[in-house]
Amino acid sequence: MFLSYLESAHQKYEAVVHAYCLMSNYYHLMIETPSGNLPLIMKYINGSYTNFFNIKRKRTGHFLQGRYKAILIEADAYAAEFSRYIHLNPTCKKG
Repeated sequence: MFLSYLESAHQKYEAVVHAYCLMSNYYHLMIETPSGNLPLIMKYINGSYTNFFNIKRKRTGHFLQGRYKAILIEADAYAAEFSRYIHLNPTCKKG
């Protein structure tokens, strides 16, 4: 379902998804927002996915904790490195 919300965000808000990684309790997302509407996009994705998750698990409340963190990427080299970080995230062991 998460991918369908990304696709909807693309169609609804012109968001271009460059990379993503969905984990059990968070996700990483690298998107381009030509219209400068990142807050609307994130509200849509987080709200839609939380509603889906809560209905599926028969629960209420927040699924994703805290506000999203946004980083402006201006250099292509950093974009490539950040994409690599996102795609390798599931294989990294913490601690």
